[in-house]
Amino acid sequence: MYAWFALPKGSGELGGLNYEAIRTPDAVTHNPYDINFAVSWDAPPPVFGAMQTFDGSDPSHMRQGAAGTTTSGVQVFVEEETCTDSEMAHTTEVVGIVAIQSGVAGTDAGDPCEGLGDNSAVK
Repeated sequence: MYAWFALPKGSGELGGLNYEAIRTPDAVTHNPYDINFAVSWDAPPPVFGAMQTFDGSDPSHMRQGAAGTTTSGVQVFVEEETCTDSEMAHTTEVVGIVAIQSGVAGTDAGDPCEGLGDNSAVK
């Protein structure tokens, strides 16, 4: 099981599946923010993402916007919780996303982790 993974910005291939990793500027707020893909997708790709900064004083998290994910991009925004106060305006944050081709990673030999690396350097 993987709890997280890190990729450099840009596009490539993991286990035979194409991916694109994007890091936004410090510009994502509570308003919808459009992220455009550089990669051309045949179908809207699954997207994984998270805030990479936590600049606001209220607890918050990244959400997918109403425009969702298309073959050309994804819309995101930062949502604040409302337990401590009712306002939901949020300062700018950096968001990281990974769009990855749908399918089963691996080779014809059936290794689903090929290309994903390992944690052998972790002691």
